[in-house]
Amino acid sequence: MKNYYIFFTNNIHPIGGQQLYTLGKADFLEKQGWEVIVFNPSHPTGKCGFSGLDKYIKYGMVSLYCIPSELPEFVRNTIIRRLIRNCRIEKDAQEIFVESQYTQGSLWAELFAEKLNAKHIIFDVSEKFRGDAYYYEELIEFYKYKFKRKELYGISETSVKRLFDGFDIEMPDGQQFYFNAVEPEAVQDIHNAKIDLLKRLDYNIMYIGRGEKGYVPNIIKGVARFAKSNIEKSISFIVIGGMESRAYEMQELRECSNVTVNILGEMVPIPREIFGYADVVIAGAGCARLSSDEGIKTIIMDANTYNAVGVYGYDTKSVFFAEDCGQKQTCDYYLNKLLVDREYDNRECNLPEGKDLQKEIIHQLSFFEEDDSISEYYDVSKCIIKRKISKKKKMKCILSDIKSFLLRRNRIGMKK
Repeated sequence: MKNYYIFFTNNIHPIGGQQLYTLGKADFLEKQGWEVIVFNPSHPTGKCGFSGLDKYIKYGMVSLYCIPSELPEFVRNTIIRRLIRNCRIEKDAQEIFVESQYTQGSLWAELFAEKLNAKHIIFDVSEKFRGDAYYYEELIEFYKYKFKRKELYGISETSVKRLFDGFDIEMPDGQQFYFNAVEPEAVQDIHNAKIDLLKRLDYNIMYIGRGEKGYVPNIIKGVARFAKSNIEKSISFIVIGGMESRAYEMQELRECSNVTVNILGEMVPIPREIFGYADVVIAGAGCARLSSDEGIKTIIMDANTYNAVGVYGYDTKSVFFAEDCGQKQTCDYYLNKLLVDREYDNRECNLPEGKDLQKEIIHQLSFFEEDDSISEYYDVSKCIIKRKISKKKKMKCILSDIKSFLLRRNRIGMKK
């Protein structure tokens, strides 16, 4: 009898923390004998930033970008049937665990799990819960339902509380509703030719992460202000990640005469030696842990307010949010304290204890196994949001999936 672990995650093609977490967990589960499927709302073509995810590209379905209620009932049913057919689950399967990580995926996962009488838990990796393109408020009854069944967990200690901010729901004392999205080793002892282009200057600042992160404009402005206030010093600003989406904002930094900008793009894995070119790193979430583990003082950016929280292990133990809601500073404030005033040189660093990937995944599996509640599911047809998605866009998603399905069927037929 086989065990099945089925992810409903976001686009698996880019390089990011969500993709790395999914890869590490999927790899561990497969080695333990689980059958792993990774559904995602993307085209089932191309290559992934993390090559280990390439084998899951075939499970991409663009329609999973839609909220189920946005599609006609017969289309929803067709999608669910295709998802189930793609899993090829044996009738005597021992365990079927379903994990969802993003809003639309959680709704599809609930429908999917109901058809298979499977256990569905939401491990929501969101760092933000309000604003454009976030629908938590409109779907609050769904999240309340999953929370009461102990089937909702966030990525930090405060995530679920923040999800329910403004709504009357009691958070039981002593119970934790979060998981650690532990990632496999992303820093390795390898060489990359891009490193040969780097030179250490008076001050060496590094940002690790995607350009699309909401706090990136504040980082750019902060580094620019720091450069202008220390005009007599040469400054190296290194970026590990893509910055194409921030070309306009980066212009301010490029105009600083004492700043040398090196955008290295995505690096998988990250060469350990590159941290020898950084005096300080600015980052958030998993990227912040990478640099701090390499002994580099790291300024944390708040995923909600987009302000600087402080230096990891000195001012804060969180890589996501300010522990004190009143905390907010610009990153140049901490750059000056670190690099100019040298205030942190003789301070003791107290980093949180690192998490073991294997132990953490086993702990997450226990969330499924400990709850003996009767299998019940939310009526997802009630989940309606006000976002405007055109019929043309919905039809484009559906037609894209139909085309992919037909192409795949033809390839299988040709192999036979």
